[in-house]
Amino acid sequence: MLTVAIPLLAFWALFLLSCLKLNYRQALSNKPRAAWAMDALGLLVQGWLIPLLQAYLLLPVLNLLMPGFEGIIEIPFFVAFLISFIAVDYLYYWNHRTLHIARLWPWHRAHHSAETMDIFVSSRNSLWTHLLICYVWVHSLSIFLLKDDHGYFFGIALGSALDLWRHSGMRLPGLLTRVLGCVFVLPKDHAWHHAVDSKGANFGANFNLWDKLHGTWEAPADLDFAVGDSDHYKLQYRDLFRSIRS
Repeated sequence: MLTVAIPLLAFWALFLLSCLKLNYRQALSNKPRAAWAMDALGLLVQGWLIPLLQAYLLLPVLNLLMPGFEGIIEIPFFVAFLISFIAVDYLYYWNHRTLHIARLWPWHRAHHSAETMDIFVSSRNSLWTHLLICYVWVHSLSIFLLKDDHGYFFGIALGSALDLWRHSGMRLPGLLTRVLGCVFVLPKDHAWHHAVDSKGANFGANFNLWDKLHGTWEAPADLDFAVGDSDHYKLQYRDLFRSIRS
């Protein structure tokens, strides 16, 4: 229950707090119907269809392909949490960077079509792009192999809550920004990833360490900048490989 409650509580808390601001309410009221439809479909796919796919297709298929391996790995709660929250986060960093390669960019482009940041954008993607996100496959395999997956699920829940927060566009008090910004990707940092003038930066999900480690970290140019679709986001293979070697 806790793993379900955390993202739901985060969603409604962020939504209600955001609605206290007039400009946020205006942005929602001016949001085109096509954008609402895309976001609603994304929430349906990410929040319901993907979990059903994992539970009723991927896990049974893994059981069929790997008989005797279900629950074979026994690790403590905290270790399972760290794998889910940190190790998979690093894997996602590379997954996200790969989606910005010119050849794969059309699949990811819908996510960058939002002209304002809000929690509904977190799941905006073209229909099949959800299947290109490593979470679907890595989480399914990990849950299948782990004897006790409660810690792993807790990491998923916390990561989902941070994903909503990261897309919310919320601004934090200065001290809190400095403290949390030492470790986590803040809403303003991820908004800069979506900025029209960004040249491809801040690909991390939970932690900014991966971007800092591989030279893709950029502090926002200022507090007010336009977000939306831009071909500046497209990377070449050489950009990816240069970062891997660094």
